Amino acid sequence: MSMSRSNSTELIKIVESNAKHLLPTVKEIIRNGDTSQVSDEAVQNLLLASVRLFSSKIDNENRSIPAVPDGEMANATEVAVAINELMQAAGLNMFDLAMWTGRRDPGSRAS
Repeated sequence: MSMSRSNSTELIKIVESNAKHLLPTVKEIIRNGDTSQVSDEAVQNLLLASVRLFSSKIDNENRSIPAVPDGEMANATEVAVAINELMQAAGLNMFDLAMWTGRRDPGSRAS
Protein backbone atom coordinates (compact mmCIF):
# COMPACT_ATOMS: atom_id res chain seq x y z
CA MET A 1 0.00 0.00 0.00
CA SER A 2 1.42 3.37 -1.02
CA MET A 3 1.20 6.30 1.34
CA SER A 4 0.59 9.78 -0.03
CA ARG A 5 3.36 12.30 0.54
CA SER A 6 1.05 14.61 2.51
CA ASN A 7 0.00 11.74 4.79
CA SER A 8 3.65 10.83 5.34
CA THR A 9 4.43 14.47 6.17
CA GLU A 10 1.65 14.49 8.78
CA LEU A 11 2.93 11.26 10.33
CA ILE A 12 6.44 12.71 10.55
CA LYS A 13 5.06 15.82 12.26
CA ILE A 14 3.29 13.60 14.82
CA VAL A 15 6.49 11.67 15.57
CA GLU A 16 8.54 14.89 15.82
CA SER A 17 6.03 16.55 18.15
CA ASN A 18 5.64 13.52 20.41
CA ALA A 19 9.40 12.93 20.57
CA LYS A 20 9.98 16.53 21.67
CA HIS A 21 7.72 16.06 24.69
CA LEU A 22 8.38 12.41 25.49
CA LEU A 23 11.83 12.55 27.10
CA PRO A 24 10.99 15.30 29.62
CA THR A 25 7.69 13.57 30.40
CA VAL A 26 9.39 10.22 31.04
CA LYS A 27 12.06 11.89 33.18
CA GLU A 28 9.30 13.38 35.34
CA ILE A 29 7.51 10.02 35.65
CA ILE A 30 10.77 8.38 36.77
CA ARG A 31 11.57 11.25 39.15
CA ASN A 32 8.11 10.88 40.73
CA GLY A 33 8.51 7.10 41.06
CA ASP A 34 5.42 6.49 38.92
CA THR A 35 6.83 3.98 36.42
CA SER A 36 4.48 1.25 37.68
CA GLN A 37 1.58 3.41 36.50
CA VAL A 38 2.76 3.19 32.87
CA SER A 39 1.55 -0.02 31.23
CA ASP A 40 4.05 -2.62 30.06
CA GLU A 41 2.45 -2.45 26.62
CA ALA A 42 3.02 1.31 26.37
CA VAL A 43 6.70 0.90 27.26
CA GLN A 44 7.08 -2.03 24.83
CA ASN A 45 5.46 -0.06 22.01
CA LEU A 46 7.69 2.96 22.63
CA LEU A 47 10.84 0.85 22.71
CA LEU A 48 9.95 -1.15 19.62
CA ALA A 49 8.97 1.96 17.66
CA SER A 50 12.22 3.68 18.67
CA VAL A 51 14.39 0.68 17.83
CA ARG A 52 12.73 0.23 14.44
CA LEU A 53 12.97 3.91 13.50
CA PHE A 54 16.57 4.23 14.74
CA SER A 55 17.70 1.12 12.86
CA SER A 56 15.83 2.02 9.69
CA LYS A 57 17.23 5.56 9.70
CA ILE A 58 20.80 4.28 10.07
CA ASP A 59 20.38 1.61 7.39
CA ASN A 60 18.48 3.79 4.89
CA GLU A 61 20.78 6.77 5.27
CA ASN A 62 23.91 4.59 5.43
CA ARG A 63 25.36 6.52 8.34
CA SER A 64 25.55 6.37 12.12
CA ILE A 65 23.93 8.78 14.54
CA PRO A 66 24.44 9.06 18.29
CA ALA A 67 21.98 6.96 20.26
CA VAL A 68 21.13 9.80 22.65
CA PRO A 69 20.69 13.54 22.09
CA ASP A 70 23.46 16.01 22.85
CA GLY A 71 23.49 16.90 26.51
CA GLU A 72 21.80 13.64 27.56
CA MET A 73 23.25 10.33 28.63
CA ALA A 74 22.04 6.82 29.31
CA ASN A 75 23.77 5.17 32.25
CA ALA A 76 25.37 1.72 32.06
CA THR A 77 22.47 0.02 33.85
CA GLU A 78 19.87 1.53 31.51
CA VAL A 79 21.84 0.49 28.45
CA ALA A 80 22.63 -3.03 29.73
CA VAL A 81 19.02 -3.71 30.73
CA ALA A 82 17.68 -2.52 27.35
CA ILE A 83 20.31 -4.40 25.34
CA ASN A 84 19.74 -7.61 27.30
CA GLU A 85 15.98 -7.52 26.77
CA LEU A 86 16.30 -6.58 23.09
CA MET A 87 18.80 -9.38 22.50
CA GLN A 88 16.43 -11.89 24.11
CA ALA A 89 13.54 -10.58 22.02
CA ALA A 90 15.56 -11.11 18.84
CA GLY A 91 17.07 -14.43 19.94
CA LEU A 92 20.60 -13.02 19.84
CA ASN A 93 23.63 -13.81 21.98
CA MET A 94 26.88 -11.93 22.58
CA PHE A 95 28.59 -13.70 19.67
CA ASP A 96 25.82 -12.55 17.32
CA LEU A 97 26.15 -9.02 18.64
CA ALA A 98 29.91 -9.05 18.08
CA MET A 99 29.30 -9.63 14.35
CA TRP A 100 27.51 -6.25 14.17
CA THR A 101 30.23 -4.34 16.00
CA GLY A 102 32.12 -2.11 13.62
CA ARG A 103 29.56 -2.71 10.88
CA ARG A 104 29.68 0.97 9.98
CA ASP A 105 32.76 3.08 9.50
CA PRO A 106 33.21 5.11 12.71
CA GLY A 107 34.15 8.07 10.54
CA SER A 108 30.63 8.13 9.09
CA ARG A 109 29.00 9.27 12.37
CA ALA A 110 26.79 12.29 12.06
CA SER A 111 28.15 15.42 13.63
